[in-house]
Amino acid sequence: MGLCEIENNDLAKDLISAMGKENDFAVAEYHDSPDIRSIDTCLIFNKKLFRFMEAESFNVNIRYPTRDIFKVHLSVLNNNSELVVLVNHWPSRTMGRYESEPLRIAVAENCARAIDKTLKFSVDELFSITNLRDSLDSLNQKLNKNVLVMGDFNDNPFDKSIIDYLRATSNKDLLIEWNELFDHPI
Repeated sequence: MGLCEIENNDLAKDLISAMGKENDFAVAEYHDSPDIRSIDTCLIFNKKLFRFMEAESFNVNIRYPTRDIFKVHLSVLNNNSELVVLVNHWPSRTMGRYESEPLRIAVAENCARAIDKTLKFSVDELFSITNLRDSLDSLNQKLNKNVLVMGDFNDNPFDKSIIDYLRATSNKDLLIEWNELFDHPI
């Protein structure tokens, strides 16, 4: 469960407690963002399905620091598949759709960079590959990740921020089915 407007780690834990699910769910490593309103993003995950591996925040500075993009790396327990979740909360349209569009575009570009960091080789990684066999194994390992981008984008799937800057697609044939990731229907 991705949360887009939460004030602190204790509130996320209180939510789990209120559901009576302390044994089943956990808060992925919580990061305080530099948002001046103290509104953060976080992820609550099912410990029976996933193992937490690591978390990272991507800070976004637009005229002022805003909510970060929270990236969580999980392992699916029943098959060791990797799942990378990016929880987002993009700037609102309160100034108007087109007036605030450049702010959402800036965050979309940051989110795309977070995805690229997950799926593409850095220069150091490229130069550390010593032979063709290692390079093919490394490439397969790097690209064999499932990425879920979620949150409040304050834009529609066909808006410029989503299509042109996040580089998402509306072609559902390019997406795998969830049951392929988990090896059982959800």
